[in-house]
Amino acid sequence: MQKKRHILKNFDEVAAEWSQLYGEGNAVKNYLFIVRKKRAEGLLDRDVRAGLRILDIGCGSGVMAPYFAQKGAIYLGIDISEKMIAQAKKEIGQIVEWQDRVLFAQGDIKDLDFPNDHFDIVIVLDVLEYIEDRETAIREIVRVARNGGSVLIAVPNKACVNQMARRWLRPIVANSFNLLNRVVGKPVQSGVYYHPFHPKELESLLEKYGCKKTGEAFYDLEILFYPFYRIFPGFALCVKNKVETYYRMSLRHWASGYMCRVKKT
Repeated sequence: MQKKRHILKNFDEVAAEWSQLYGEGNAVKNYLFIVRKKRAEGLLDRDVRAGLRILDIGCGSGVMAPYFAQKGAIYLGIDISEKMIAQAKKEIGQIVEWQDRVLFAQGDIKDLDFPNDHFDIVIVLDVLEYIEDRETAIREIVRVARNGGSVLIAVPNKACVNQMARRWLRPIVANSFNLLNRVVGKPVQSGVYYHPFHPKELESLLEKYGCKKTGEAFYDLEILFYPFYRIFPGFALCVKNKVETYYRMSLRHWASGYMCRVKKT
């Protein structure tokens, strides 16, 4: 419960600036968010059409809502953070032409207040890594998707070679950056622990609850080892852009993110 409160507090604090993470203005800081959104849209394009019911779990400030609304789908975004939902309503909910088919509400992934087989598409982008009881969450996700419907889940890739370096070095690097922030008078970042997934782990859990994989994507290729991409972010971005252009499945172990699309059978 204490961990959940800490996570909630962390996302409440960044709610007002959350949409900025998807903007091209700061590509170094925002790269992961930008490329994840593009990969999600690429995997969903063949499935999305007018009239479909979409559930976006962990919607944040509603950054995925315009993609679905422009295609005529009926979108519902939920988030555990009340401030994120307030921000989503402020940024997206006020758009008049979408008001009849774009809604936001507070909700918990482990206790979804919807009937079985209700949504045509359920998306969960970088949420499961913060959940301790991941199996309950996945069971709920699959429950509310209709038979034949799609589920798209994105998680940090545990098979990424940089995960090991990050796991060992992150506390040292974080403390160093926080010390520097104190010296220059900037806010200290507390950070939130998360559980990365091995792709096979996620696929096995989804198969357990009656889903079959129909697509996948590996993204945010980290060729530079941690913490060098944080120390030299501009150079790291240059490398990422080059490598992402020539991406092949053989580079999947360098990807910090993994995305899996499944069909509920």
